[in-house]
Amino acid sequence: MRCCRIYVLLSTLALSLSLGRPKTSKRPNVVVYMADDLGVGEVNQQSPEWAPYDHDLYSSIKSQLIIHTPGLERLARGGVRMTRSYTSSPVCGPARYALMSGIPTGKSPMRANRIFDDARDFPLNESQPNMARLLKSHGYNTYHVGKWGLGHAKSTGAPWKQGFDHYFGFLTHSEAHRIFPAYLWKYPADTRLGYEKVAYPQNYKASEEKCVCVMNRTCDLDPTTGLYQKSKNCANSSQKFRLKALEYIEDGHAKNRKNNGATPFFLYWATTTPHNGFYNPLTRPKMRLLTSPVSTFGRYASLMNSYRKERIGHMAAITHDLDQDIVALLDKLQALNILDDTIIVFMSDNGPHKQLGKDRRYNPHFFHATMGLRGLKRDVYEGGIRSPTMIHWPAKIAAGTVSSAPHVQYDMLLTIAGLIGINPNDPSLRPFQSIGGVSFHNAIVASSRRSFSREWMHIEICEAMVINPYHGCDYAFFDLRDPRKFFKLVRKSYRTMLFELNSDPKERNDLFYSDSATFYRTWNYFVRGKFRSDYCPLSTIECRLRGRTHTKFPTHKPTQSPTTGRPTQSPVPTTRGPTTSPTLRPTGAPTKFPTRRPTNEPTKRPTRPTKRPTERPTTRPSQAPSRRPSAEPTTRPTNGPSAVPSKQPSAKPTRIPTLAPSQVPTTPFPSVSPTTGIPSTSPSAAPSFAPTFPTPIPTKQPTDGPTAQPSWTPTESPSAYPSSTPTEGPTARPSESPTSPTKRPSESPTGRPTGRPTWRPTRRPTRRRKK
Repeated sequence: MRCCRIYVLLSTLALSLSLGRPKTSKRPNVVVYMADDLGVGEVNQQSPEWAPYDHDLYSSIKSQLIIHTPGLERLARGGVRMTRSYTSSPVCGPARYALMSGIPTGKSPMRANRIFDDARDFPLNESQPNMARLLKSHGYNTYHVGKWGLGHAKSTGAPWKQGFDHYFGFLTHSEAHRIFPAYLWKYPADTRLGYEKVAYPQNYKASEEKCVCVMNRTCDLDPTTGLYQKSKNCANSSQKFRLKALEYIEDGHAKNRKNNGATPFFLYWATTTPHNGFYNPLTRPKMRLLTSPVSTFGRYASLMNSYRKERIGHMAAITHDLDQDIVALLDKLQALNILDDTIIVFMSDNGPHKQLGKDRRYNPHFFHATMGLRGLKRDVYEGGIRSPTMIHWPAKIAAGTVSSAPHVQYDMLLTIAGLIGINPNDPSLRPFQSIGGVSFHNAIVASSRRSFSREWMHIEICEAMVINPYHGCDYAFFDLRDPRKFFKLVRKSYRTMLFELNSDPKERNDLFYSDSATFYRTWNYFVRGKFRSDYCPLSTIECRLRGRTHTKFPTHKPTQSPTTGRPTQSPVPTTRGPTTSPTLRPTGAPTKFPTRRPTNEPTKRPTRPTKRPTERPTTRPSQAPSRRPSAEPTTRPTNGPSAVPSKQPSAKPTRIPTLAPSQVPTTPFPSVSPTTGIPSTSPSAAPSFAPTFPTPIPTKQPTDGPTAQPSWTPTESPSAYPSSTPTEGPTARPSESPTSPTKRPSESPTGRPTGRPTWRPTRRPTRRRKK
C-alpha cells in the first residue's frame, strides 16, 4: 500500500512539472523570393488599390493588356501588401548585398554593378554577418537557388562560405544573363573542392531553332505547371531553378520532421526573370528575341502580328512564367501541409529595365510597369526603387491586408528575425541593429498591428560601367520626422531636389523653388546626420579626389563668374548637367578650387583670396600685391613694390625708375637710382654733364651740349652743334651749308661714304675739300 502511495505521488509530481514547463515554440520556415527587374505595376494590376496614389490607374489599365499573374494574386490576397516598400538600390548587385548584409547602401562597400568585371563581382567579406549565417545560428537549414552575384567560386563571397548549406544556380551577374546556360554551379558536390559545375552540353550552341518550341507544333508538357515545355532540346535555367527549389523544400521539411520541428528551413530563391528572358548565351550581343524561355503565349497570342507586338508578347509570357514559380511554391507547401508554418516574402531587386533587347522596341510602360511613377531601373526616382513586396504567413498575418509602413529591403533581415521570434537583445542581432536597419514586423503581425514610425531611409547608387562615372553617386533620402509628410530628397546627376510624396507621388513639383525653407531644413538634416559615407574603396574617381568634399566627384567646369559675396539663383531650373554660374542651392560635387574644409552649404563668409579682383573688399589683407591701383590710400605699407605708378608723388625714393622725365637737372655724375642701384634708362629734360646710356628714341629738341653717343638715325637737317666725335668718312648726303670745324681732326680720309654713324672715332684727320 505504501509503495502504491509513493508511486501515485511521484506520478502526480511529474505531471505537474510537465504541465508547468513552457512549451518550446516551433519556428516557421522562411522563403525569400526575389524577382529580377520586375516593376511595381507588373503584378496584381487588377486591383486599383495597388496604386492608391494614382487616381487614373483603373481607367488606364482597362485600355492596356494586363499580365495574368494568378500566383501573385493568390499570395497577395492571402497576406499583406506593402505599398511603401523600397529596394536598397536601383540596380541588382547593391540591392542583393544590402538584403543579405542588412547594411544600408549609403554605408555599404558595394554601391554599383560590375565593379571589377563581368566575371568577378564584389564579394561578401569572409566574416560578414548576413541573413544566412543568422538563421543558421538559430537552427535553420539554409538553401539558395538562382542568382547570387556576391562572389565567385574562389572568393570569400561564395554562397557556401556565407552560411548556405546547399546552393544551385548562377554565381556572377554575367552568368545570370543566360537563359540557356552552358553550366550551373552546385554545392555540395562529390569533388575535391566540394563544389562543381553542372554542364549542359545541349546549350553550347543554343539557338531559337534548337531550343524554342514553336507554336502549334508538338511540344512536351512541363511536369510542374502542365504548360508547354519551355524548351524542346535545351536546359532552361528558370525551369531548373524551379525544380531544384521544390527539391530543397522537400529536403528541408524532411530534416525538420526528423528533428521534431527544431530545424526549419530557409530558402533564398532568386530568379533571373524577367531580366534574362531575351538573352542568348553564346550570341549575347545580338540579344535574339526568340530565345525567350516561354514557348506558348496563351492569351497573348494575338500580340504576335508584328515584331514589336511579338516582343510585348514575350515580355508578358515571361512575367507569367515567373508567376508560375509562385504557383508551384504555394502548391508544394500546401501539399506538405506546412503553408501556415512558412513565411513567404516576395520582392524585386529594382524597377523595370528601360528596354529588353538591342532593338529597344519594348516599352516598359505598355503594361504600366511603374504605375505611372517617374523613373526606371538605375533611377532613384519612385519608378526605379519601388518594389511589389508581399509577405504571406497565414498563422500570424491577416489575409488581404495592406500596410503602408515605410521600409527598405535592408530592413528585411531584422524584420524576419522579429517574425521568427528572435529576442531583440540577442547578441546575434547586435551587428545589424546599429547600422540603420529597423524591424517593422509589429506593423504587419495581426496580434500586434501597432503603428510603425521611423525618422529616415536612404537609398544610393554610385558610379559603374553602365553609368557616366562623373555623375558620381545618386541617392534618395527620406525625411520621415513629420508623420504627416513624406519628404524625399533626390540627388540625380548634379541636381538636388525635394518632393513630398503624399501630395506629389509622381515627383513633379520640386519644393526647392516653392518652399526653399523646407528644402534647406531637410538638406541640413541629411548632411548633419551623416547617413552616408564617402564611397572610395573601389571608385577610382572618388579615390583620386579623396578628402575634398562631401561627394567626391568634380564638376565639368568651374564657375567663371566673379563672386559677389552672395549666391545667385537661376530663374529657370536646369534639366541636366552642371551650370557655369554659382547657384543658390548647394552642389553635391566639388569645384576645381578646393576649400580648406569640405562644405555642404553655400559659403556666407569670404574664402581664400583669389587672383581675380572682387567687387567687394575682403575682411583680411591680401597676401599678394594687387594688379590694379588702389582707389584709396592704404593705412599700412605694402609688402612689395606696386606695378602701377602711384597717383601722387612719393617723398621717398622708389625702387624702380620713373616713366616721366625728371624736372631737376642732373649732377655731373651718372644718374643712379638709390633703390635699384642702376643708371637711369630714360632721357633727362636738362643737359647732363656726364655721358648717359644711349636712348633708342631720338630726342625731340637739341641739347645744350654735345652728346656722348651719336643718335641711332641720321638727322634730316644739319646739327647746330659740332659733332663730339669725328666720323670715318663723309655723311650719307652732301651738306648744303658750311660745317663748323671739328674739335678733333680725323687721322685719314675714308674710302667711301657710310649710310650710318660709326661708333669709333677715326684715327686720321680728314682732308677738307676745296670749293
